[in-house]
Order: sequence, then C-alpha cells, then structure tokens
Amino acid sequence: MDTIILHPSKKQNIALKTNVEQAIVGLKAGNPISFNLLFTEYYRRLHFFALQYVQHSDVSDNLVQDTYLALWKNRKNIKANHEAALLSWLYTVLKNNCCHYLKQKKARHEFSAKLLQEQGELDIAGLEQLDTSEQVLHEINAIVEDTLEKLSPQCRRVFEMSRFDGLKNKEIAAELSITTKAVERNMTRALKVFRISLREYLPAALLFWVG
Repeated sequence: MDTIILHPSKKQNIALKTNVEQAIVGLKAGNPISFNLLFTEYYRRLHFFALQYVQHSDVSDNLVQDTYLALWKNRKNIKANHEAALLSWLYTVLKNNCCHYLKQKKARHEFSAKLLQEQGELDIAGLEQLDTSEQVLHEINAIVEDTLEKLSPQCRRVFEMSRFDGLKNKEIAAELSITTKAVERNMTRALKVFRISLREYLPAALLFWVG
C-alpha cells in the first residue's frame, strides 16, 4: 500500500465538497490520495472540535489521527456515500475517542482540583450526549449556509478566511487591506449572528467552528 500522509496541506485544499462522493468511492477502494484529500479537507474542523474538550492541541491532533486511522482500517465497511454521512461517522468516532481520553484522565486523577474534576465530569456527560447524527449535521449545515448569506460581504469573507481557510487575523488583514481591529470586529459580529441562528444546536455548532 502507498504511504498515507497524515498531515493537512493547503496545496491539497481543493474544492472537495463537489467531489466528496468520488473521494469516498476512492477511499473505499483503498486509494490513499482520496484518503489524504479527505484528511486535508476535514482535519482543522475535527481538531477544533476535539480541542474544545481535551484542551490540548497535541492531544487533539492525536485523537484526530486515531479517528482517521479508524476510517482507513474500516474503509471497506463505511456505508457513507456523501459528505454529511461521512462527517457523522468521523465526528461520532472522534467524540468517542475524546470521551475515552477524558475518562482515562479522570481515572488517573489528573483533574487537579475538585472544581476541575466536576468540570471534567460535565464535559464527559455533555460529550456523550452530543448528537452527531447525519440529520443534525444536515440541519446545521443548512443554517450555516443561510447565515453566511445574511452577513455583509466583508464580514462573510473575514469569517470564511478565518474558519475555513485557517488564516490568522494579521494574514486576513493583509489580504483584505484592512486593520486587524477591523478583522476582529467582523469576526465578533459574525460569531454573534451565528450564535443566535444556531442557539438551538449548541454545542453541536462546534462542528462548524461557530461555537
């Protein structure tokens, strides 16, 4: 089998959303290129989600890596044939990986104070109950797309460059020829609108970087 490269690359960040079905077909056939494209497309989103619960970037990275290794090992049995179904599978596995990590951490008494331990228990309970079903992902995606349409052109561009392209505020400011303060104001405005439109889906809205 060809080498599977488990790291995100902007050079591979193609418009996969219109070709995701083909990529899934390629994955099931054991094509490492299709696997790497799917990894690149969703890595940041999955990493962001895990980070909200485990609070450590390196741990989040490891959990996402484990999730994708599970995807590769189970590729022939994956029933997903479109993006929402694939994301549902990925988030469900990642959710379980995060829960397992937090339970192990609790068992090793790594919550240093009673308050942290209670918070850890709340995180685990909330995470276990989080709905990562295909239906919920469809609903959230529809709201996200509708909300993007309601943002001003600059506000939308700033949000997309931050959340979808992974650019930092300084990079966005330079690209759009605006100040970093303007970037921050636009992001604050966009997140406020998203929190309102997705209020019934929190914390599941974290799946789309709008928590």
